[in-house]
Amino acid sequence: MSEPENDLLVSIDVVSVSATIGQLSLALGMKPTCDISHERGGARGGGGVWSMTIWRLDSGCPRSAPVAEHIDALLKIFPIEELRDRSRLPQDVRIDLNIGVMAPFFCHTLAIPSDYLKRLGEVAIALTVAVYATCTDEEGTKNAQT
Repeated sequence: MSEPENDLLVSIDVVSVSATIGQLSLALGMKPTCDISHERGGARGGGGVWSMTIWRLDSGCPRSAPVAEHIDALLKIFPIEELRDRSRLPQDVRIDLNIGVMAPFFCHTLAIPSDYLKRLGEVAIALTVAVYATCTDEEGTKNAQT
């Protein structure tokens, strides 16, 4: 079986050092949908504690869906237009559109339509893209050469 064309995890992350998940949920008028949300000071897998609270809203789309479908889903449920005025959120809050790309090697192209970038930029939502190699170094080298 071949790799899917897209293997994406897409979320909106609201990050704060000072606020709890409950406080962020109250300010946003909704609860996070993802188990990866965590509180500052909570235990991290592998040891240590989280240095910040991350409130995460997952797109709910299949990982194989195009990135535009993930972003559309998030923009329909996350109150971005209401966030033009950030006064109801703590001053240290950062909001990111977080895209995780699962790739069999590190060479992967992800095209994000400019109208989405413009809309996110208008409400100061940053874009973060992380690529996670889903193979060993030996497999990645072999795939990159073919």
